[in-house]
Amino acid sequence: MNERTRDLVRFHTRHKLLLLAHSPQTYSELGRLVASVRPTVVERVAVDYAFAFALALTFIPTRGRHANVLRHMAGYLRDVITSQARRELTTAIGDYQSGLVPLAVPAQLIARHAELNEIQYLCEQVYLDLAKRVVGKSDTQTQLELTAPTA
Repeated sequence: MNERTRDLVRFHTRHKLLLLAHSPQTYSELGRLVASVRPTVVERVAVDYAFAFALALTFIPTRGRHANVLRHMAGYLRDVITSQARRELTTAIGDYQSGLVPLAVPAQLIARHAELNEIQYLCEQVYLDLAKRVVGKSDTQTQLELTAPTA
């Protein structure tokens, strides 16, 4: 695998959950695209990827999609946190989906557990980094920040 291909794979890996929140269909399509990339066509694939990625971010994630992503992340913690911590996290995700707490509440719980348990895949997720920074903001503000492109 050449460096450009590695860069594309790394970028996709860090942005997977952000894509899943915005567009599950594009998440799947880009996952297949990255998995099948060959070094001889990586430049063309990267251009196609960038276009599809930018388009995916134009879709505003729903509470349901955010909750799906949060549950997906919680699955990585299943075997490393206590049953009490799992219940707390499940409650926080349900409370978010019901509109009782902001996205930052379950996101910060997940981030804390991921850091404590050194789950690198979660710690490196752009979605989690963005979501845990939206403390005390309205859902509209949160949606706008999660739509903003990252460097």
